[in-house]
Amino acid sequence: MKPSDIGILPGRKRGNFDELLSFFYDTQFQKEMKFGRFKVDFYSEEMKLAFEYDGIQHYSVIQKIESDKRKNKLLEGEGIKVVRWPYYYMPTKDTCKYIFQDHYSDQKFLSMLKTMFGTDNESEMSSPGFHTTANIPANFIWPGIDKFINELDIGPSSITHQVRHSLKLYCQKRAKDNSKIVIPTYHEKFMEFFNRDDDAVYLDLVYRNGFKT
Repeated sequence: MKPSDIGILPGRKRGNFDELLSFFYDTQFQKEMKFGRFKVDFYSEEMKLAFEYDGIQHYSVIQKIESDKRKNKLLEGEGIKVVRWPYYYMPTKDTCKYIFQDHYSDQKFLSMLKTMFGTDNESEMSSPGFHTTANIPANFIWPGIDKFINELDIGPSSITHQVRHSLKLYCQKRAKDNSKIVIPTYHEKFMEFFNRDDDAVYLDLVYRNGFKT
């Protein structure tokens, strides 16, 4: 199997995100669990744990962004931990350690990698970021950009470098250096993030608009 043939997780939250969870948790997650007028993508009553898969609308639609804030407040008020998985994430080792914390183990990670991606080599996985999707940061609204930058700030450094590198390749190849149709060039904080250098130590993954570094 070629690296470019290995599937990527983002896209079908009900199709393969629950499969991802099953590698790291023994508990059963209910889908589309209702809390008042809100729905939670995946919920474990046993663990009081909710997972939300944040697609493009969580960055591009103000009503959705504001609804997420109210949902978080409601769930946290009921003692429920809320974990959000941005759609541009990939289940790299660093990402899984960060998201699943005490439920992570190398054995679980390798089992997931082999089952979901057909490989035992993480470097054959597509990196976190943006490759062929049309749901790129140029479509984000201002609060969505702030959400995106904050997610990168609090997450593992590897994700930041990988996402930024994927965007630079996207700008070069898809937009032919017309960066404004890929990224919000008008947003000062975003451009500060974008213009930083990437550390090659984090880039040994597949980038579909370029090549493996």
